[in-house]
Amino acid sequence: MLTESGGSIEIVTHEHALVIVLSGSFDFSDHNELSTWWEEAARHPTGAVVVDLAAVTFADSTLLNWLITGLGHQQPLQRTFVLAGPFHEAIDRLFTVTGLDHAFTRTPTRQDALSLSARH
Repeated sequence: MLTESGGSIEIVTHEHALVIVLSGSFDFSDHNELSTWWEEAARHPTGAVVVDLAAVTFADSTLLNWLITGLGHQQPLQRTFVLAGPFHEAIDRLFTVTGLDHAFTRTPTRQDALSLSARH
C-alpha cells in the first residue's frame, strides 16, 4: 500500500514472525495511514513482529512515534519486536539523535531478525 508521501507498507508472514516491510519516506502526512497497521498486525497470530526498515530513506518523528506505539501494542501480546536493517544513514541518525537507538532491538538484516524471533 502506498502512503501519501510515497512510502509503501506491506505485511509478509513467516513461520515465526509477522514482517512489516516499509520502503520510501515517511513523514507527518502518513500519520493516519500508519496508525491502522498495528490493528492489522494484531490480527495475525504470531510470536514476533519484525519491522523491516532497510528500504526507508527518510523518516521524521511520525515514524518513531509509530514504532513506539507498535512496541507498546506487542508487549501485552508477549510478542518479540525487532527492527531490521540495514538502516539508511538518515534513519540510523534519527535513532541516535533521539536516543531511541537503545530502546529497540535492532538487527543488521531481516534474516537476522527472523533468526532472533525464531529463538524466542
